[in-house]
Amino acid sequence: MKLAYKMEANKPADPNKMAEFERKHTPAIEIAIDKVTVKVGEGIEHPMQEEHYIQYIELLKNGESFAKKELKPGEKPQAEFEDVPLSELKAQALCNLHGLWESIS
Repeated sequence: MKLAYKMEANKPADPNKMAEFERKHTPAIEIAIDKVTVKVGEGIEHPMQEEHYIQYIELLKNGESFAKKELKPGEKPQAEFEDVPLSELKAQALCNLHGLWESIS
């Protein structure tokens, strides 16, 4: 029997008035002609230290994962994806201390 574990994603309480903690954890999607870039931390880059970092960034379409990048301490909290659909995307990022966070759009 296969067991599935689904973690509930955190989202900002008010996307128009995000607290610093929320801005630091919420992934933002940037769409270009040939790629999608996801950055964690809107105006405040998420730390990437051994004790506090983003473990991965994942792209989803219609709730299904189709691209994922694992990150390590010391790397930038961002990921670039090519050859992916450019519409109706969500991004999720997993912080080792503060859990799973989902993009607003």
